[in-house]
Amino acid sequence: MKKISFESIKGNRFSSIINIMLGVFVFLFSFLVYFATLAPTVTAEDSGELITASYFLGIPHPPGYPTWCLLSHPFVYIPFGSIAWRVNLSSAFFASCTVFFVFFLILRITKNKISAFSSSLIFAFSLEFWEQSVITEVYSLNSLFIILCLYFLCLWKDTNKPKYLLWLSLIYGISLGNHYTMFVVGPFLIAFIIFTNPNNLQYIKIYSLCIIIILFSWCLVCSYLYIRSLANPPIDWGNPENFTNLFNLITRKQYSFMLTQYPRSLPRLLRQCEVFFGMGLSQFGSPLLFFLSLLSFFFIFFKHRAWSLLLFSLGFSTGFVAILVQNFNFDIEWLEVMSVFGIPVYLCYCLSLGIMLAWVMDGLISYSKNKYYIYTASLFILLLPFVPLYKNYKVNDYSQFWFAHEFGENILNSVSPNAIYIPYTDHTSFPLIYLQKVEGIRKDITLARVYGYLSPELFEKMDRKQWSKYAPFPKGRYENELIGWLIDNTDRPIYSENKIKVISKQKGTWVPAGIIYRYQRENEVVPKSEIYWQKYKWKYIKENNIKGQSASLIWLQIQWAKARDCFRNNDNSTAIELIYNGLKYYGKDDVILNNAGVLCAEHREYSYAKKFFEEALSINCNNTTVKDNLQKLEKKLNI
Repeated sequence: MKKISFESIKGNRFSSIINIMLGVFVFLFSFLVYFATLAPTVTAEDSGELITASYFLGIPHPPGYPTWCLLSHPFVYIPFGSIAWRVNLSSAFFASCTVFFVFFLILRITKNKISAFSSSLIFAFSLEFWEQSVITEVYSLNSLFIILCLYFLCLWKDTNKPKYLLWLSLIYGISLGNHYTMFVVGPFLIAFIIFTNPNNLQYIKIYSLCIIIILFSWCLVCSYLYIRSLANPPIDWGNPENFTNLFNLITRKQYSFMLTQYPRSLPRLLRQCEVFFGMGLSQFGSPLLFFLSLLSFFFIFFKHRAWSLLLFSLGFSTGFVAILVQNFNFDIEWLEVMSVFGIPVYLCYCLSLGIMLAWVMDGLISYSKNKYYIYTASLFILLLPFVPLYKNYKVNDYSQFWFAHEFGENILNSVSPNAIYIPYTDHTSFPLIYLQKVEGIRKDITLARVYGYLSPELFEKMDRKQWSKYAPFPKGRYENELIGWLIDNTDRPIYSENKIKVISKQKGTWVPAGIIYRYQRENEVVPKSEIYWQKYKWKYIKENNIKGQSASLIWLQIQWAKARDCFRNNDNSTAIELIYNGLKYYGKDDVILNNAGVLCAEHREYSYAKKFFEEALSINCNNTTVKDNLQKLEKKLNI
């Protein structure tokens, strides 16, 4: 029988206390940084609808994110700060919990405090994870679920106690109600369990129970969608009050077109992989850390083969499946969408890096008699997190980010009473949902496209036989008919983010209304565009406050709306300057340059239109829309 001394027990307790203190430190340190850089209000993209869904326990876009809604909702009861700030804080909390468990997972695998401490903070301050930790989004919670699954997997592997597999199953089942990345994670967890368990036959009952727990917990959180939809919350995407609607929401039927909307080919796929995985270069403040994390998969294979294979396959597969499903284009907006799907990849990078750094330190301790080298290496590893902290701080400091709030507020406060507004992009839709539903700004206005399609409630008076042509989710190709019906059957002012060709019995046209457009019916007197500009208040939307793709897109939209009005006032030189001022911050790709060309062509500035079309083709020579526009322009110039 092994003799256990009092000193060894005392030492183990002391070591455990140190471990807990370090874990708490990485949690608090990361949380304080997130707190200092937290967005004070609603941001763009999905933020507005998610905050609204969290506040009212509603249902956001498919698949409805029931787990996120339930776990973020308690934060709305914080007795200070705006509702948006409180829900933003939930992202910071989930992120810091993730960092906490990254520390303990690496520590459990390697028994090395320094590498666990350093690698957990490197991930904490990685570019994309940090950004998602200071705004309202589902990705910091998704990261928490991934690391919890890996942590309980490690506990089971070390102890061989079935209870940890049961806990893992419960966490995994609940996580399926947050983000569908977890469906990719699951098979690798199963493979790890099967290939590292020498007693699979004895575990048949345990495995069966695990499957039951996963299915039960997933169904339980999904029941939230049905139950809350019955209450008709202000945000009730897909109205899942029956099995068909619930199934369509959970399976994301509304977005099924994404699988076939773009062509597929091997060269395109290879380029997508190059672009997507290349995003890792900018994540850790230095390409060196990125390359070290890649090399780490190879080095740790010799000592931690199972973990090396799991982390590599998990990191690669989550990214690769995202590429296959999204089949993204290479314009700026698409790359912004894809950037968040890299977070599980970077998590695997940092876990592998932490294991490798521990291996390096163990090697130094074993083979070097010079303590100076050991202390120097330890200090170097401890300082590594300050590289991404320093490099990424300014980019991810959202503490003064009011772009989306001010932009949405200006639109709402400038339109006529009892208006119908038709938005077409996330940044002109979701912030307005939050401002209207949560902050109570301009509730008299009807947002016509809350769920990505024209709201059926607007057409309740339409003949049911006619409506059956469009229901249940009106597709984009019918919008010109539906908006025409609204024009014919209501006297309410109708605004739109874009000019839309409508099929209407009444004569009329879209006229500029500040940033957006208003439909002017025949003989109807409407305010001039200048009146809307005079109503806008620009306190935060300024050049020196532009941060991130969403802010640069808002800036571009404002500059181009001003350019459109300058063209109408025959001030073409100022209009061209404004177009370039928008591009200066947003950047150039074939899509946005095509839009610039169309804007110039509409106002007879043909030389600049041709220049923009040609520049767009130099970026993407396969863009058929740009080719068609250039051909039409050249044909017009030759007449």
